[in-house]
Amino acid sequence: MTLKLVCGEGPPILTIPLREPLIMEPDVTVQEAAQAMEENDANIVLVPTGKSYAVVSERDIIVKVVSKGANPAEVRLEEIMNRNPVLARPTWTVVLALQMIAATRVRSLPVVGDDGGLQGILDVRDLLKYIIEDVDTCELYAVA
Repeated sequence: MTLKLVCGEGPPILTIPLREPLIMEPDVTVQEAAQAMEENDANIVLVPTGKSYAVVSERDIIVKVVSKGANPAEVRLEEIMNRNPVLARPTWTVVLALQMIAATRVRSLPVVGDDGGLQGILDVRDLLKYIIEDVDTCELYAVA
């Protein structure tokens, strides 16, 4: 017997408290960014790129710097940033946000309005907490 969790689309993510973004300039070192991420309990750093943002995640730091043996004090964010990150919209449903997080293997999504203005960061930890607390939108049942 298998257990299956079935959820409706759920409410829009704008009903979930968003985190304050950690924004740093492209010439900041990976070491400085990692320290700021630790201090701010952040999974990503946003890097301004004109009218939008690039993203540097914890995974980017591990895969593109640490695993290569590079010195984090010598690598700049601009060298490892994702220039085309997924940007969530506040009208996305909880299910769509989860699907995008799973598909892109990220733990946090920047949320931008229709005008492109940054509204905050949707962190998977906050999303899961919200789902757990809102059990009315999900049912757990056994499948034979």
